Amino acid sequence: MEGAVDHALDVSDIEDTGRTRLRTGVPRVDATIEGFKARFPHLLRWLRLIGYAAAVGTVAFVGWRASHRTDFSQLSWRWIPVSAATDLVYWLCLAIGWSAVCGGRPSLVGVGLWCKTQALRYIPGGFLAPAARATAVAGRKRDKLAAIIGEAVNQLCVAVALGGLLRAAGGKPFYAVLVVALAVPFVLQHVMRGRTSLTVGRIAVSMCWYVVAFSAYAGSIYAAQAAVGPTPHGLRIAGAGVLAWAIGLVIVFAPGGVGAREAAYVGFLSGAGLAVGLPASGAVTARLVSIVVELLVLVVVVVPWRRRSAASLQPSKAGAR
Repeated sequence: MEGAVDHALDVSDIEDTGRTRLRTGVPRVDATIEGFKARFPHLLRWLRLIGYAAAVGTVAFVGWRASHRTDFSQLSWRWIPVSAATDLVYWLCLAIGWSAVCGGRPSLVGVGLWCKTQALRYIPGGFLAPAARATAVAGRKRDKLAAIIGEAVNQLCVAVALGGLLRAAGGKPFYAVLVVALAVPFVLQHVMRGRTSLTVGRIAVSMCWYVVAFSAYAGSIYAAQAAVGPTPHGLRIAGAGVLAWAIGLVIVFAPGGVGAREAAYVGFLSGAGLAVGLPASGAVTARLVSIVVELLVLVVVVVPWRRRSAASLQPSKAGAR
């Protein structure tokens, strides 16, 4: 009995230590950054400029390549603004969800950091974008690793569950079993309880944001498909898009899921009543819309973010529960 009490106290101490480090880690990181800026002011300015230009250039290049496979003369342009608006909601909610995973409050700083580093996903391997964001997470190395894994697992499980639910509602009932994926992050947190600062509260909040994100993404996919032709099974199309997103996430050798998501999307829609070639056209159109939105966010959000202090990433008290 006494040993059990001691163990409970040890776990409590670990959790308190993690919270303290998260609260005090950001000022230390900020002080280090300020010291580096004082020593190498011009170097840091050039590094920021090069990094920003590389992010924009990478996204623009992917969009340019995709545009060569789209016949713009056949598009129903009234659907494009709908696809872009819902994709913007999806994009920003993913960024806010990452802030929730890290225990921080939604802020322009957090969204800007996520959007800038997200361009790194186009580099094969699939880990550079979350790894770059993890450097801004205060705490132990295991806390940074937990942020990387937590973001990926939470996104994947929500996408699988929502995609399965949409496909089931669209006439494919056996896909409903995928909803159980929502339990996976909480099971993993229970196994790792006390070893990282990732709590049930953070997981729940981030997953709520991801539900909004992927609901918007489903709408964006449907609108992009409607722009290229008739959409007889709207829920199946939306569900196919979300499940294809999940497949693109786990196929790490495909930069940004490019190609993998489009192929999976076309495969899911085989036999869905769409004319030959329409699923592929819809997939490419959706990719182009998302790239334009990403470029817009990089220009509108990331530039103001660069002028803000990194201290604004300090976690909120609510996130530390």
